[in-house]
Amino acid sequence: MYNPKISVIVPVYKAEGFLSRCVESILGQSYHNIELLLIDDGSPDNSGIICDDYASIDNRVRVFHKKNGGVSSARNCGLDNASGDLIFFCDSDDWIDEDTFEVCIHSKANDIVQIPRDGGSNLKYYEEDIYCTKKRHLIHFICDNFTYEIWGKLYKKEVIGDVRFPLEISVGEDVIFLLAVYCNVSSYYISSSVGMYHYNDANSDSIMTTLLQKEKNDELMIKKLLVLKQVHWTLTYFFISTYYWRLCLKRDDLLINFWKSFPLFGISYHSLSLKSMIKILLLCICGGYKSVVK
Repeated sequence: MYNPKISVIVPVYKAEGFLSRCVESILGQSYHNIELLLIDDGSPDNSGIICDDYASIDNRVRVFHKKNGGVSSARNCGLDNASGDLIFFCDSDDWIDEDTFEVCIHSKANDIVQIPRDGGSNLKYYEEDIYCTKKRHLIHFICDNFTYEIWGKLYKKEVIGDVRFPLEISVGEDVIFLLAVYCNVSSYYISSSVGMYHYNDANSDSIMTTLLQKEKNDELMIKKLLVLKQVHWTLTYFFISTYYWRLCLKRDDLLINFWKSFPLFGISYHSLSLKSMIKILLLCICGGYKSVVK
């Protein structure tokens, strides 16, 4: 019987008001072979004490107290200490249904199992489970069903390997992590069970919302995208082009005018190589950071 151990990683910072709901939803799973890694990221409130209280009553809880370093640092701490076969990320203000892991485990064995959420923006529901197990079709499958969040997905630990979240940027780290992980993926499963991951809109830090608020991180994020040791250009192009056109909705005059002023405007853009198309988009996003894309 397939009975893998699931490591659930929860970064904790100023979470005393909602942490218990998150923790209890994880410990109350109908699937019991789990470990819960609570990473206290130097939280100044009582979050660390709450973490220790749970560890004292349930031996599946492991607590790590560390100096504040941000959510990427906390997640990396969890990855470095996870002992499970599978990895699941959950934010401290979110929660999951009690059968979430049971459903995931009984899905087809895949490198990544993705579950729906019932909050946030750009919700997409599926009438039936869909999956892809053919490597040559996988990138297009991921692009067709792409989500920017790392949570709400159950990963085989081996596909994450030594991939970690970049520490020098505070925005876009999830996407950089996902692009690197996707290079190692051979199969992907999307569950149609609705509302298993409950996302707290009140504390939204979704990438598209935050990227628009912190544009100064664009150059650093893009440099990271370009220096990935492994990168699939189709997937990278998909992300960057989606990001660019979403930005246009917010800053349409600035970005579209820059696009139109580009020397290749009017020439068949899609006749270029993927690398060239990516460079053009990066120039538009960054407002001409030529050093980024030389």
